Amino acid sequence: MDGHLFSVIAIDLMAATLWLRWLWRMDIYARDKRLRKAVPVFFGVGLLSGPLSMLFYSVNPYAATAIGFVSPDAQYYFAVVGPSEELAKFLIFLVLSKLLRSIREPVDAVLQGASVGLGFAIVENLLYGLHVDQVTLLFRSYYSVADHMAWSALSAFSYGAVVYWYERERRSITWGLVVLGVSTSGFLHGLSDYFVMTSWTTFFLSFVMDVAIVVGLMLALQDSRKLSPYYAYPFSEWKKAIRNLDYGIEKDPANWILYQRRGMYLLRAREFYQARSDFELASQLSSDPMCAAWLAAAQTVLGRAEAERALKRALKALDREGRRGFMNSLKEALRGYEPGPSLIKSILKIIMELELPKPKRFAVQTRTGSMDRSPQAIMQARAARSRSVAVILRKSGVATSRAAARAFTLKSEPFRTRKENVLAGLVKLRRTGG
Repeated sequence: MDGHLFSVIAIDLMAATLWLRWLWRMDIYARDKRLRKAVPVFFGVGLLSGPLSMLFYSVNPYAATAIGFVSPDAQYYFAVVGPSEELAKFLIFLVLSKLLRSIREPVDAVLQGASVGLGFAIVENLLYGLHVDQVTLLFRSYYSVADHMAWSALSAFSYGAVVYWYERERRSITWGLVVLGVSTSGFLHGLSDYFVMTSWTTFFLSFVMDVAIVVGLMLALQDSRKLSPYYAYPFSEWKKAIRNLDYGIEKDPANWILYQRRGMYLLRAREFYQARSDFELASQLSSDPMCAAWLAAAQTVLGRAEAERALKRALKALDREGRRGFMNSLKEALRGYEPGPSLIKSILKIIMELELPKPKRFAVQTRTGSMDRSPQAIMQARAARSRSVAVILRKSGVATSRAAARAFTLKSEPFRTRKENVLAGLVKLRRTGG
């Protein structure tokens, strides 16, 4: 028994790790939203949906028709299993998303609801694993877990859509969509369980239906990314981008990335003063040099005198890739704007000055083996020669200063060796009585 329990726990942990990793990778804008821990947090709290569903089982008036885990009565699956479990998962998601204010784009509700469903499925599989073999548990780790994630994602998305798009509309209509979403997920859950427990033929139908639901939700998840305010819209779709960025800023008013992106699309819309306002807000919220670069660009468009100096400072703080990305985006933002080409040329000139390697002072390109006759090299050679002359004079017993030694060096013949020049200087000293 202990070995079986160990294998059940190992299979459950493996399934949880793999599904969590997949959900985490699907949240591609988590860094921009500052929600990198949302998926594991919703999964961890979602484990509580298992005990909560047991509470709903106990108070459900139709639960009396249940016969153990399996009942031939369809009423049990549609009126007890589906509603109890889906309502428990949805309430966990609802409370946690309100506390964390975690819905900042349409995809958030789907991924966070699926994370809660994963937590529920892991608890359920742990209980089922005590009564089934390892092969059945492995199958449930894919089939059952995917089902619970899909149903929870469906009900959570109905709430996320209301909060994100329709929260300012009439409450009676908008919350009706939430009730419809939760009811639909509960019905599909009950239908799937009923098919599984009835016969092998209906089990196959259930499998096909569940695969279709999971694939459909994955495709919808991919497509809904284009509704995200963090999506990189083409500048030609600036109207759609500004509309979705307005929604995103309403849900996350402290996110500088959203202000910066809206300012970029406002430049394309020729709303220069509003764009500058957004860039100023982004600069106040973040010290990223890209914010300062866009603010300086907007001020340059508006003809501010101090903008060019600020733009040069901002571009200097960016790396090469950042400057190139800024230039490409600015070209698209000012496409079709009459003074745009001259502004682009001036910015491009600044970038070239920053990126071109500066020539070293007194550097002279020489061939291998040739003498370096640059001014710096000549000064260094004369200083070394003066030090050598002073040493030789000292050894010869002649008390002289370094200035005198330097004078001997400067007056020396160019085709003599250093020692010959020094000796010739000594002879001149002795003849003059120095």
